[in-house]
Amino acid sequence: CWLWWGFMLVVSIGNVVLLVVSQRRRPKPGLMQPDWERTLMHIAAIVFTTVCAYRALLPRIDVTRTCWFSSPLNWILFGRLAAQVAEVCWATQMGLLLRRLGICLAGRDLASNRVCLRA
Repeated sequence: CWLWWGFMLVVSIGNVVLLVVSQRRRPKPGLMQPDWERTLMHIAAIVFTTVCAYRALLPRIDVTRTCWFSSPLNWILFGRLAAQVAEVCWATQMGLLLRRLGICLAGRDLASNRVCLRA
């Protein structure tokens, strides 16, 4: 059990590091994606990564109410609310990705009338 928990922590730390690196390497504004879309995508990524790290740090099994650590942060209510917010953020990211893919497959970027397939 502790080996698996340690592995989850290492993966969560790696995800947070990748998130910070991706935030620092943001592409130039307006190149392929409107600013509002890029900002919403990054906010959703921050929330999703944070909730995943929180749930990896304080694991529990909700149905049997088994918790590894006794803490108010480990209450089922907080865990389920955090999971719901993270799932909505993930769905938002997938929706934005599919929207951008649809615009690019149509051959033109609606915001700037540029072709999306260039590097």
